Amino acid sequence: MRNLLLAFGLWVAVASSLAGQSLDREAIFFDAISFAGATRDSSRMDLYLALPYAALKFDRNSGEYQARYQVTFTVQGEGKKWLDTTYTRDLSTALYDVTAGRPARYEYFQRKVFLPPGNYTATAEILDIKANLTGTIRRNVTVRDYLAERFAFSGLMLVSKIREEGGGHSITPMFTENISALPEGYFLFFEAYNNTSDTAFRLTATYRTTKGEAIATQFFPKSFPPGRSQAWVRLQSKNLAKGLFNVELKATTAADTNKTLATIERLIRVAESLDGLPLTEADLDEKIVQLRYVGTQSEVDGIRNAASFDEKKRRYGAFWERLDPTQGTPKNEAMLEYFRRVEYANEKFRSYAAGWLTDMGRVYIIYGQPDNVQRDPFRRDGRAVEVWQYFGQRNLRLTFVDDNGFGDYRLATPIPLGDKYQYGR
Repeated sequence: MRNLLLAFGLWVAVASSLAGQSLDREAIFFDAISFAGATRDSSRMDLYLALPYAALKFDRNSGEYQARYQVTFTVQGEGKKWLDTTYTRDLSTALYDVTAGRPARYEYFQRKVFLPPGNYTATAEILDIKANLTGTIRRNVTVRDYLAERFAFSGLMLVSKIREEGGGHSITPMFTENISALPEGYFLFFEAYNNTSDTAFRLTATYRTTKGEAIATQFFPKSFPPGRSQAWVRLQSKNLAKGLFNVELKATTAADTNKTLATIERLIRVAESLDGLPLTEADLDEKIVQLRYVGTQSEVDGIRNAASFDEKKRRYGAFWERLDPTQGTPKNEAMLEYFRRVEYANEKFRSYAAGWLTDMGRVYIIYGQPDNVQRDPFRRDGRAVEVWQYFGQRNLRLTFVDDNGFGDYRLATPIPLGDKYQYGR
């Protein structure tokens, strides 16, 4: 069996049930998945939690932004509490933008609990100590005696990427029920436990409504050796209506596709759109035009010239997915920050053209807020001047001149034509 490496840098999960006064339901990520243990009558539950800095309150102290939080994990079931452990952690950063999720930064936890077969509730309770706010997230999980069955699946993990690495595979878990976050498709990762004499199987993945109606199906031939093995299938996520669905994975032998050996399912969600993606064709066309400071002309033309609205949306989503710093999460921070800058430019720099089309708007969108601004409204020649400075690696000093006295500032210092917006800059 090949080794499996988890790429924990890009986790996400969905909060099944979140109680709390203001902790962000979509920001705190928790999941619980069951697998076989090392022996019969012993299975395990894997708990995953990702807590973004942006969900916590930071106070400034001695030049640092500081937060403090507490996480308590519990697992209960079959008349017993199997896990009850608490972690208290302090966070510190010198950068305010990090506390606001620019760029996104997370605290990660993974816990394994070995359990007998049964029904369990896994809970993560998060306390933001500085804000005195709590949030509780619960997952109900059925743990089976996998090794005692002729053929069985573990729980299903939603995965955004799988790549070969060091003789094994590295996976990037999604742990979000919103499969709209990946318009190009996603993976179901699982373990298979084969105690039969067969090695050739057929898997059927079916999307079902919450009432059990099948709406889409894919088939996969698979080979499973005797014993335990790791596997995945790639599923399509487009052309599904908005709503909640169960994705069901069923196994039969290749020789007898009428006899079901194992079935497992989990809930997924299809959102109307990703956070920040336009919903109408007119909105989308406007957003595509505004890509000029982040994409090349050929990239923009490739999206604009799509044959249909659906294809245009797919290409637009794929463009931003490539730039997403936390792929698989419900939010694309790079896209949200870009259009936040566009909106700010439209509000602050409007002249004879929309603010994002002005020289100041262009510079702001590409480079962000300047580190220093010098204004001279009464220069000798009567023209107002603004000088923007960017320190650090960029080391830019840009001069804007108002030639006509009506606030139409033009850039007097050229910038490289190839410079584009980069998230985190």
